[in-house]
Amino acid sequence: LLHETTRWIPRAPLGHQSTRRALLEKPVAIPRAAVKGLISAPLPFLRAYSHVLEMQDVHMPEFLAFIENLNIVQTAPAPLQALGLVGTGIGFVPWHWAFAAGAALEITAAAASKSITVSRTKTFLETVNSEYFGPRNLKVSLRKDEELAGITGYPESWPALVPVDEHMTIVSVRDRRMQALAPYIAPLSLDVPPPAPPQNMLDKISAKTVARKLQNQNKKDLKEQKKLREDEGDEEDPEKRERKNLKKVKKLEYIVIENLH
Repeated sequence: LLHETTRWIPRAPLGHQSTRRALLEKPVAIPRAAVKGLISAPLPFLRAYSHVLEMQDVHMPEFLAFIENLNIVQTAPAPLQALGLVGTGIGFVPWHWAFAAGAALEITAAAASKSITVSRTKTFLETVNSEYFGPRNLKVSLRKDEELAGITGYPESWPALVPVDEHMTIVSVRDRRMQALAPYIAPLSLDVPPPAPPQNMLDKISAKTVARKLQNQNKKDLKEQKKLREDEGDEEDPEKRERKNLKKVKKLEYIVIENLH
């Protein structure tokens, strides 16, 4: 899997100019699509690019390939996905033993998947840092929101989320947090080419899984948007909902690219 997911790394050595590149003024931070559930697999990272990376010889096609392959590395193996689905199906059988057995299968599949994906991710990031980002005087890591705030110097006294008003199009917790962080991170562009067609069966299975997760998340975002647009008669207290959103912020995770030294 490591060989398949790092084929995008150029094998030609960098020129001497690469060692003289200016430092990044701000780190690049790319979030996951949204916060994941307690036992669910991580949601994919957004396909995005920051043009400040061009000055570091990190070009869009290679960077998008990095994100796509990181998402593949973090996708649970197909057999464990199937085991989790079996557990879900058994849980719908109207007997208490079936519910317990289904839940046990789901938890077992989730735990095994997490163990495998954590190991895969560690190896993948070590490789791309050694062979790609390191030679460009950069380093990449996965960071929780609190860690990113520390790296960027985001003031602790500032609100974690930009406020929502009736004219606002940004409604998801992820986008509201990114808007709040905007002065402290490099600008991102979502205007990127579509992913390349999968080249083998592993890529096809993983790509379908990633696409399904993103589709489901888009549906959830639209539902949340509708909820936020409802009138004042909404039965849930807006302050209570915002407290829930602040808890979600703490669970956000990002790809972070920063200077090596």
